[in-house]
Amino acid sequence: MQQIRILLADDHTIIRSGLRLLLDQQQDFKVVAEASNGREAVELAAKERPDVAVHRRSRLAACSRAPRVMNKINLQDLTVTY
Repeated sequence: MQQIRILLADDHTIIRSGLRLLLDQQQDFKVVAEASNGREAVELAAKERPDVAVHRRSRLAACSRAPRVMNKINLQDLTVTY
Protein backbone atom coordinates (compact mmCIF):
# COMPACT_ATOMS: atom_id res chain seq x y z
CA MET A 1 0.00 0.00 0.00
CA GLN A 2 1.27 3.45 -0.91
CA GLN A 3 1.87 5.87 1.96
CA ILE A 4 0.07 9.20 2.17
CA ARG A 5 2.71 11.92 1.87
CA ILE A 6 2.19 14.78 4.34
CA LEU A 7 3.51 18.32 4.67
CA LEU A 8 3.28 19.84 8.17
CA ALA A 9 3.16 23.63 8.44
CA ASP A 10 3.14 25.52 11.72
CA ASP A 11 5.26 28.28 13.18
CA HIS A 12 5.57 26.39 16.47
CA THR A 13 8.25 23.69 16.41
CA ILE A 14 6.60 21.85 19.30
CA ILE A 15 3.33 21.52 17.32
CA ARG A 16 5.12 20.18 14.24
CA SER A 17 7.17 17.79 16.37
CA GLY A 18 4.10 16.47 18.17
CA LEU A 19 2.15 15.95 14.96
CA ARG A 20 5.14 14.25 13.36
CA LEU A 21 5.55 11.95 16.36
CA LEU A 22 1.91 10.85 16.05
CA LEU A 23 1.95 10.51 12.27
CA ASP A 24 5.26 8.62 12.16
CA GLN A 25 3.66 5.87 14.24
CA GLN A 26 1.18 5.14 11.43
CA GLN A 27 2.33 2.90 8.58
CA ASP A 28 0.08 4.62 6.04
CA PHE A 29 1.52 8.12 6.64
CA LYS A 30 4.87 9.65 5.76
CA VAL A 31 5.80 13.21 6.71
CA VAL A 32 7.84 14.45 3.74
CA ALA A 33 8.36 18.07 4.81
CA GLU A 34 7.92 20.57 7.63
CA ALA A 35 7.51 24.32 7.21
CA SER A 36 7.56 27.10 9.77
CA ASN A 37 5.63 29.64 7.66
CA GLY A 38 3.31 29.90 4.68
CA ARG A 39 5.94 30.87 2.15
CA GLU A 40 8.15 27.94 3.13
CA ALA A 41 5.12 25.60 3.04
CA VAL A 42 4.29 26.62 -0.52
CA GLU A 43 7.90 26.19 -1.66
CA LEU A 44 8.13 22.75 -0.03
CA ALA A 45 4.76 21.71 -1.46
CA ALA A 46 5.95 22.54 -4.96
CA LYS A 47 9.21 20.64 -4.38
CA GLU A 48 8.03 17.59 -2.41
CA ARG A 49 4.52 17.26 -3.92
CA PRO A 50 2.79 15.90 -0.79
CA ASP A 51 -0.70 14.40 -0.91
CA VAL A 52 -1.90 16.40 2.11
CA ALA A 53 -0.89 19.62 3.87
CA VAL A 54 -1.71 19.95 7.56
CA HIS A 55 -1.68 23.58 8.67
CA ARG A 56 -3.47 26.45 10.34
CA ARG A 57 -5.44 28.44 7.78
CA SER A 58 -3.95 31.74 8.91
CA ARG A 59 -0.42 30.60 8.07
CA LEU A 60 -0.81 29.12 4.62
CA ALA A 61 -3.42 31.66 3.51
CA ALA A 62 -0.91 34.43 4.18
CA CYS A 63 1.03 33.32 1.11
CA SER A 64 -0.59 34.54 -2.11
CA ARG A 65 0.90 31.67 -4.16
CA ALA A 66 -0.75 28.96 -2.03
CA PRO A 67 -3.94 28.43 -4.09
CA ARG A 68 -2.08 28.23 -7.41
CA VAL A 69 0.53 25.78 -6.16
CA MET A 70 -2.03 23.63 -4.34
CA ASN A 71 -4.21 23.37 -7.47
CA LYS A 72 -1.24 22.69 -9.74
CA ILE A 73 -0.02 19.69 -7.75
CA ASN A 74 -3.49 18.48 -6.70
CA LEU A 75 -2.68 18.96 -3.01
CA GLN A 76 -5.41 18.11 -0.53
CA ASP A 77 -5.81 20.66 2.24
CA LEU A 78 -6.39 19.77 5.89
CA THR A 79 -6.84 22.87 8.02
CA VAL A 80 -6.36 22.45 11.76
CA THR A 81 -7.95 24.95 14.15
CA TYR A 82 -6.49 25.35 17.63
